[in-house]
Amino acid sequence: MISLFIHQTVYTSDHNVLAVVSGYCNLHPPQEETASSIAAMYKHIPFKSMI
Repeated sequence: MISLFIHQTVYTSDHNVLAVVSGYCNLHPPQEETASSIAAMYKHIPFKSMI
């Protein structure tokens, strides 16, 4: 599931990352801490270089 989450986020602009993570947290409440840590990690990843 996390791999799918990452795949969707790679094609999302930096400005919308928090919105994606928020939706992920709403769908998977038990994973909220994991999603939050992923969001923090994404702030340091250059999205355009990954595509």
